[in-house]
Amino acid sequence: MEKLKKIKGDASNRKFFRKIDKESSSVLVFAKKDKIKNLLIYDAVNKVLNKNKILAPKLYIENYKKNYLEIEDFGNSTILKIINKNQVNKFFYFKRIIETLNKIQVIKDRNIRTFRKQNYMIPKYDNQILIREANLFSEWYLKKRLSKKE
Repeated sequence: MEKLKKIKGDASNRKFFRKIDKESSSVLVFAKKDKIKNLLIYDAVNKVLNKNKILAPKLYIENYKKNYLEIEDFGNSTILKIINKNQVNKFFYFKRIIETLNKIQVIKDRNIRTFRKQNYMIPKYDNQILIREANLFSEWYLKKRLSKKE
């Protein structure tokens, strides 16, 4: 028997659920709004990262008509949980994070075939995108954190 457990999402309109059965688990990604960005492009970015040997969830099943993807489950650990442990070599993890960011920055081939059999070119990361992404911190994260403390 399968169980679905809601897991924390990100700054998008996606909702994430862990699907657990006796032998395995996966993650269901739901998005009713802006499905191109929240499902199709989300998967395309993951494919480009995997193609360049950067760990990202692999697509198991897509059901675009029913607004969801089923992807690989990496479990409950987050980098924040790991580095907050006292016995952990934080330098090791920060070094790995910087190495991964450097690998992402030098990706040349950003063209990928989507699960809808269309070619998609991931835009080059420029200052405009950087500023838009940085604004998410204050627009989404800080609002959420500050509203909890009030």
